[in-house]
Amino acid sequence: MGRSGHDVGMQLRSTALAFAAAALLPTAASAQPKLDSLAFLAGQWRGTTNEGRQADEIYSTPEGGMIVGIGREFDATGKCVFYDLEVFVETPKGLVFRPSPMGKAVPIEFPLVAAESGPNKAVFVNEKNDFPKRLVWELVAPDEMRITLTGAQKGQPVTAIYQLKRVGTTQR
Repeated sequence: MGRSGHDVGMQLRSTALAFAAAALLPTAASAQPKLDSLAFLAGQWRGTTNEGRQADEIYSTPEGGMIVGIGREFDATGKCVFYDLEVFVETPKGLVFRPSPMGKAVPIEFPLVAAESGPNKAVFVNEKNDFPKRLVWELVAPDEMRITLTGAQKGQPVTAIYQLKRVGTTQR
């Protein structure tokens, strides 16, 4: 059975409207947060972990396409018992976090979850990693930051929380 000219015209009009509407929507690339959205990390932060260790985090400003950071944890005697070299970088797929625990390069990335992130909060998740699986950096007050790591170790849920206060700035 043939189509009437009216039916074909309506279908063409509907298709044209759908393409026009799609052109107005932001693309995935343009909707992705940029590295500057993590500028709140910049500076030196000190505090404690939920395990009672002293912690120190230092983050650069977002320049040259990346933020570079270092995190350290100290035992009760002041000895550094853990450190992590950290890089936040823009990729074609969006912002990612790349950790190097104890200075070891590991082939793992944690993509930013844009829907859960916002001003002064960044959520990075890699469901394939055991611990951490999820990392959240959140500015809870102008000079206070909380970092929360969640996941599992040996099949048991684990949460590490860092409560930090700004002790210096890295501003130009």
